[in-house]
Amino acid sequence: MLRFERRAGRILGVLGAAAGVAMALVGVVPVDVLEPHIVVAAVAFLLILATALWFAVWCLRGDAPYPRWLGWFAAVVVTLVVVFMLVPRILQPEYTFEMEYNLETPRPDVLLNSTFEWVVVLSAWIWIAALAIHDRPRQGDKP
Repeated sequence: MLRFERRAGRILGVLGAAAGVAMALVGVVPVDVLEPHIVVAAVAFLLILATALWFAVWCLRGDAPYPRWLGWFAAVVVTLVVVFMLVPRILQPEYTFEMEYNLETPRPDVLLNSTFEWVVVLSAWIWIAALAIHDRPRQGDKP
């Protein structure tokens, strides 16, 4: 079971739950309704970033009851989220957030952008799966 007895663990639990709800909402709000989809997606990615960053710092400082490799895994997720957020700005330096709402504006390569988006999502899922596998009950553990 996840270890929420410490304050940092409880904060992570709230951040992680909020990120999960936001990611579910990204799937509910279609891309055809662009403005709400972008807002929900931005919130979801920022929550993933906050959760992974908090966990990485907590774990790598040695304060967490988890192995350091899980902290490094979270640091990789943080790096991927930051790269994903910078991709449009790297491809188009004149790109602004307001341009997201204007479909007639030249946009970054959609394939590259959506590929990075899914790399972030999949890396977050793999990190969460690794955390869950690490925390699975073992023989002799109390329920």
